[in-house]
Amino acid sequence: MSFVGSTLSLAVAESAAHHRNSAHEPGHSGLTEDKHFLRVRRDSIQPSDEEIALKTHTTDYGGETVDIPEPLPRDIDRGWAWVVLVAAFVSNLIAVGITRAVGVHYVTFKEEFRDSASLTSMLGAVMNSVSGLSGPLASVIANQLSCRVSVMAGGVIAAAGCIISAYATSIQYLLVTYGFLIGLGIGLVYTPTMVIAGQYFEYRRSLALGVATAGLSFGQFILPPILQLLTDYYTWRGSMFVISGFCLQFCVCGALMRPPIIPERPQKRALTQEEDLVKCQMSLRFLDLKVLKNAGFLLLVGAMFLRSMGLAIVNVHVNAYAVKQGGATEFQASTLVSIWGASSLFSCLLTGAAANDPKVVDPLVMLFVSLGYSALFAFSTPLLIGSYITQVLFAAGFGVYITCFVVLMAPMIVRLMDVASLSSAYGYAMLLDGIGFFIAPPVAGYLYDITQDYQYSFYIAGGCLLLGSIILLFIPLAARDVFRSRKNMSVG
Repeated sequence: MSFVGSTLSLAVAESAAHHRNSAHEPGHSGLTEDKHFLRVRRDSIQPSDEEIALKTHTTDYGGETVDIPEPLPRDIDRGWAWVVLVAAFVSNLIAVGITRAVGVHYVTFKEEFRDSASLTSMLGAVMNSVSGLSGPLASVIANQLSCRVSVMAGGVIAAAGCIISAYATSIQYLLVTYGFLIGLGIGLVYTPTMVIAGQYFEYRRSLALGVATAGLSFGQFILPPILQLLTDYYTWRGSMFVISGFCLQFCVCGALMRPPIIPERPQKRALTQEEDLVKCQMSLRFLDLKVLKNAGFLLLVGAMFLRSMGLAIVNVHVNAYAVKQGGATEFQASTLVSIWGASSLFSCLLTGAAANDPKVVDPLVMLFVSLGYSALFAFSTPLLIGSYITQVLFAAGFGVYITCFVVLMAPMIVRLMDVASLSSAYGYAMLLDGIGFFIAPPVAGYLYDITQDYQYSFYIAGGCLLLGSIILLFIPLAARDVFRSRKNMSVG
């Protein structure tokens, strides 16, 4: 018997049994009790397994309107959704490990090719910006083909970029292979990974995205020291071949990201004009410019743009700052990134769990606090860079707060718009993210070339993060209807 048939038969059998039992009890109407049994709460924050397994559609029953249970898509919040979540976790783990390799290789590249700090910083800027700028392209591929195709294609491109980079003879050569190709591959992986994780979960979406984002933090925790050891043992050229093997694991993860399977309903019916229009709009979703008319979303991505600028400066220059002016060894500097990742891992899981229940704390408040404290740590870097112990304190504190934004981005997009707009909106967000990563590191590197001091670069990073937190305060004004309805639901 099919899944749909089994579910419907079970619901009808239990309903009939309940009806027979209640019919013998005084003051009870069988129809009323059936309606009570068949009606499923949709607004529950923490639904039971039965509520997750069933949704309802409305039909006429004995002259009265009742809700008949029907199955959710087979793997939403259960089943294969957990396999997809593991694949998303591993993909993010590898992706962030590769992007953080820029900080590990920065000092090596600068010494071998003897170029300026601003030019060498362009490697990280190009890689991170291209990975963000390719977000809309990844959305198009995901919408027109599948998330699986985008992720697997990204793995092949990133692996090719690593292999070609091993034969580099100049920074300009690396800008194309190390920066552009690897960045493009990671961009085709990251956006579909977060999108499909959001599509496979409904009731537990914030928690699932927190787990997926935890892959970023875990990768940042374990991979930088490994990459540093590989560089020390095989030289940076040999390490690129090993990194290419990591990139090919994207293909394995992508193969597991099959599109959600939606079973047929027990009762087929003709599409209404409204549903037909929705399907037509969905077919053109990859051209969706409507999301850019949402003022709340524009403020959100504006804050993300400023966050990206601040994060890019810290990400690219913190290792060099610790080595050149903080007295740390190169291996100690690489462990700072790992400590950053470990604290981010804790932050991802805690943020995802808290955001899963908006009654605990508003996600927008969490975003504001996270950027504000990130700015405070960036401003304090010149005071904390003097010893390895204080460097560890900076890495741990900055990691806790800077990662919250990534966890809460997708839930905030869904809150401001809807889940159908998630793919396109996330692509545009990654576009702004990439621009921020492109602009900031070369500017910070240029300041170092002039002043021979990294503290001014970190002041700029703190200013960007602080301004981003201030912009978030205007979202409730720009999206009054959304926040007013959410407030009414909480009161009710």
